[in-house]
Amino acid sequence: MTEALSAGRRLGAPARPRAIVATTDGVYLWPCIPLVRRQGSWVELIDFNQLGHLLGQFYGPQTISWPIVRALRDAARHLGHGAADKA
Repeated sequence: MTEALSAGRRLGAPARPRAIVATTDGVYLWPCIPLVRRQGSWVELIDFNQLGHLLGQFYGPQTISWPIVRALRDAARHLGHGAADKA
């Protein structure tokens, strides 16, 4: 792994980068793990214990999840109101 790719990587975090991606259908932890998912007229938000576990697996055990929880709640609210561009 080059110096540039490993810069900022926490000890215990995976070598492959992960991203959180928003779409009109929901918010996903790449690749394809739904964190917020729209199903018809309702929006489902991932269980927060499960979210903490996933973030720890992908980004390392020192990951602080509460900012992401807040952002996911906002995204779910916007998707529920049909405002995918704000999610």
